[in-house]
Amino acid sequence: MKKIFKNLTIAAVAVASLVTLTPNDKAEAATTGWQTLWGNCQVRIWVDAYTYTKGATTIDTWAEQNGACGRLDYEAYLRVGQGHFTESQVTGSFNKKSSTKSLNLRAIRNAGLNSGSSARVEYNFYNGNFAQSHNITVY
Repeated sequence: MKKIFKNLTIAAVAVASLVTLTPNDKAEAATTGWQTLWGNCQVRIWVDAYTYTKGATTIDTWAEQNGACGRLDYEAYLRVGQGHFTESQVTGSFNKKSSTKSLNLRAIRNAGLNSGSSARVEYNFYNGNFAQSHNITVY
């Protein structure tokens, strides 16, 4: 019995070590908290990472609402700094969650902005409200 227990303990430690030490190459997704547009209508914005390396070509994003907004029509842009919008934009509408859209990072790089530029994805809704992603860094 002691030998079985010892073997099980060794196997459990080995599996735990493999799980702990295995690298994770997946990007870390970034979702904002709920942002109020009006009344009880709230949205949150998702992007697929906090940092985009030189090899990255797009930012994948979607928006989700809490169900109190009805249909939301939007345009989404990459916004760099305080006011610079890039030419990369997507449009759409949704009742619960938008489809995943891709914004091209070439627009930031072609604008001659510094490597390591801070940006956000901004969703502008046709009723005049907007919501933004977390700050993201583009190299």
